[in-house]
Amino acid sequence: MNQHISRRNFMTVSAIATAGICTSGCSTTIKPARCTANGNGRQLPIYAPTVKHNDIYFYHPGAKPVLKYNHDVDIVKFKGRFFATWNANQSRGEDVPGQFNFLSVSDDFEHWSIPVRMFTRDANAENPVETDNQWQPDFINYHDKILFCAWCDYNARKTYIATSTDGLKWSNREVPTAPKSLSGQVVGFPTNHGLLTSKDVMMFPCSLPIVEQKCIVGHTQYAGVIFSTDGGKAWQWSEPIEALPWSKIGEKPEEFGGELVTLWEPMLFEQADGKIGLLIRNSTAQDNPERMEKPHRMLLYSTSSDHGRTWTKARTVELDTICSRNFAVSGVNSPDSLLMVMNDNNVRIPDRISHDRYFLSLYCTPTCDPDLLLPGPVIQPQGGTAYYPNGFIDNDKLYVAYTFAGGMHSSVIEPLPDFSSPFLLPRGGRPGLVIDNSIARFGQRQTSLGLVLTEELIKSTRIFLSFDVNINRYNGGDWPILTLGGKTRQGTTLRAFYDETRKTDLFQVNAGSNRWVEIAPFKMKEWNHVELEITRDDFNVRINKSNPQFFKKQLLRKICFGGLYVAPEWPMGMSRASDVRLKLDTITVKGE
Repeated sequence: MNQHISRRNFMTVSAIATAGICTSGCSTTIKPARCTANGNGRQLPIYAPTVKHNDIYFYHPGAKPVLKYNHDVDIVKFKGRFFATWNANQSRGEDVPGQFNFLSVSDDFEHWSIPVRMFTRDANAENPVETDNQWQPDFINYHDKILFCAWCDYNARKTYIATSTDGLKWSNREVPTAPKSLSGQVVGFPTNHGLLTSKDVMMFPCSLPIVEQKCIVGHTQYAGVIFSTDGGKAWQWSEPIEALPWSKIGEKPEEFGGELVTLWEPMLFEQADGKIGLLIRNSTAQDNPERMEKPHRMLLYSTSSDHGRTWTKARTVELDTICSRNFAVSGVNSPDSLLMVMNDNNVRIPDRISHDRYFLSLYCTPTCDPDLLLPGPVIQPQGGTAYYPNGFIDNDKLYVAYTFAGGMHSSVIEPLPDFSSPFLLPRGGRPGLVIDNSIARFGQRQTSLGLVLTEELIKSTRIFLSFDVNINRYNGGDWPILTLGGKTRQGTTLRAFYDETRKTDLFQVNAGSNRWVEIAPFKMKEWNHVELEITRDDFNVRINKSNPQFFKKQLLRKICFGGLYVAPEWPMGMSRASDVRLKLDTITVKGE
């Protein structure tokens, strides 16, 4: 585990960790480097936080109570104490009789009380609910005065918002279970940590599964938001939220069982532009394994311009991931930044849901544009699947709870990214990255090192990027040196490639439609100087003082060294290793 990195050190020293980071089978090794120049007087810093793990509850035959199924956790800090809630039962299966919402309490986020059925007579609840199909409790701390918790009983077709002034004794209140336009057709199903907005509006994101004998995620066409503008006295629903059809997304509907994109588990965050953002998973194939799943179509994004009442149709995000729940929070250390915790893996690797839920990771971007999210450190313990995060920010720490090893687990991540200047973001969910002093070595095509820009750079008219790279050893195949922009739109790649016809190693740029344009030849084991200029409408590349090659193509302001969109292999790290080197103290990035 890395030594603690203070916020000041994070922004003034390039690599501070004294030990390698190894999580879930992938590793990033960082060795100390001296402070070196980068135009502004120093090498770009490397984000390498401390991640501390702890159990909240795990199954053991001697545990009290004996809960074999534990899932859908949320956590909150309220009046100086920590509270965790989740749905659980004494059987191994999900959605079986005897499923209740449980509560555990801690004074230090390390030692947790025996879980109790929080909304029943067992916990002295007011208006107790004893029905046993309880789901996904989610918190809002309302100014440290009242703690709100939204949840539902799907079989009873009821949605509740409970309140407590001490976090221990709860009063249940039934609220409308659906938007008026869908009344009697769906059940309001709270899914993620709630949002208290800058306008003092409380919002709980909800799935809206249709009314049928059993809740089936893959049948769910709509999501919604239940919100209160008066401190929780009254609650009302947004208009239903749905996704664009597959043909509008750019896919063939017949591969996905038709035009309908089904949705599950929205997550809310507030943007600096006044909009409310929503990230939600695509669940089209969850209960229909014959349907297509693509990693870059698994996360969807919608926005509201009227503070949660109406929403755009959700579209896909330029990010590879799986079918699972995410947690997101905005405005961390800058007004418009966005952090997300999600699995940094490709859907169906090595197998379909839920056998692909590896590498729970922290993503970040300086603006609330999820297309610009870059994957960073893995925040789960090494080995096994981890999924369904929820959490909160407190005192420059990110507290996250999630499902791991059959129980409820937690991580505390500190410090959080400082977006006041650019920094490097090692990707923990892919193997092969070694940072030794001022040299980063990339061992595999999937190895990645993000370059997180500032909001000012993202909004600048031009970006100038330069760096030195050495292809010390590779097999002559397609090797991504630099990934720019998105996977399906406004993106490109600079690669190394051996041309069999010319018997020469070449640097090439993807001009679109898999058409590769030569930039310059190179010799193995020699350093090459790369320069790029990126404008709003085009970009150009030159290497070793060659004539610049111009490309009339817009790029998203997203930069990653290595293969950001290269599919991970399984088992991880088994391919023949290469040795591509990046000289970190030569990286310069500036705008105008």
